[in-house]
Amino acid sequence: MDFISYTFVNAVLSALAVFGCWLILRPQKIENRALHKSIDNNTKALEDLTGLINEMRVAQASVETNITNLWHRYKDLKGEVDKIHDHNRNLGNTSCLKK
Repeated sequence: MDFISYTFVNAVLSALAVFGCWLILRPQKIENRALHKSIDNNTKALEDLTGLINEMRVAQASVETNITNLWHRYKDLKGEVDKIHDHNRNLGNTSCLKK
């Protein structure tokens, strides 16, 4: 065999090796793309979930504030009602005390 046939055989073997590497790496490349897309979707979902949790915390703080305000208002109203009952008792009017 002469130099040209060795070069041709070497070129064919090199082409086969490149084609073999391409066949092996192509599915991995597709799998990597799918994995990256899945990671991006999970990251987006976590960001959305974090936003919802923060909104819930703000809403919960608002509800707690409203409950506290209502509780204080209830105490104030109860105090006023008790004063009126005491005043009526002192006047001898027991009709307001009936349940």
